[in-house]
Amino acid sequence: MKAVKFLSALMTSTVLAFSMVSAAHAWSTEKEARTLLKDAETYIQEKGQEAALAEFSKNPGPFVRNDLYVFALDEKGNYLASGADSRLIGKPIMAADAAGNPVGPRILEVANKSPAGGDVEYMWLNRSVNKVQKKVSHVKRVGDIVIGVGNYLPNN
Repeated sequence: MKAVKFLSALMTSTVLAFSMVSAAHAWSTEKEARTLLKDAETYIQEKGQEAALAEFSKNPGPFVRNDLYVFALDEKGNYLASGADSRLIGKPIMAADAAGNPVGPRILEVANKSPAGGDVEYMWLNRSVNKVQKKVSHVKRVGDIVIGVGNYLPNN
């Protein structure tokens, strides 16, 4: 009987430990990223651009959720806000990703192409696992700025 209780406790502990490790490396979903982007757009419309940019750059803050964060760019591709790292403000977004593909210019192009915005895929350093992985940023023009939220794609 003691052996059964011990094995049961051991299995429960193993499952819990595995769940915590898996959760630590779970990435946010596309749906969560799109929801955060919509929340950011709504905030700009309700509170104004200046207040929104300040909120977008707070980390922790209301526009940083798990591995998701809002970024904002001016028409030249310079950061106006970044929930990932506020030290990026005023600096240009990287012109190319880890694979040499254009990122900054592509984000501006896609955001300006349609009122609904669009998606840009690229290879980016996932700091939570210290590995370059495929990421997609959902981007949209709101007034005279471009906002975006990116999520890592699973199994890459």
